[in-house]
Amino acid sequence: MKPPKVLSVEEITKASDIFFPLFNTVREKMPDGSSVEDTLKVMENVCQVAIKLRTEAENPAGFNKISFDQSPESESEE
Repeated sequence: MKPPKVLSVEEITKASDIFFPLFNTVREKMPDGSSVEDTLKVMENVCQVAIKLRTEAENPAGFNKISFDQSPESESEE
């Protein structure tokens, strides 16, 4: 197995240009005193929700549709 190739400055810069705006968006919504580790944990969960929302938008008539805009109370009222 070949050892991995060292990342270039350009590759790191490109990845940083994508990562940090996302990180900063989550960090701005975190409570004061939150650590970087806390922000990264929350960011992971936010990204999971974003993926589910994207899937829902791409497959609006799917059988496994997950809706985040409905609470359990609203389902029982129907």
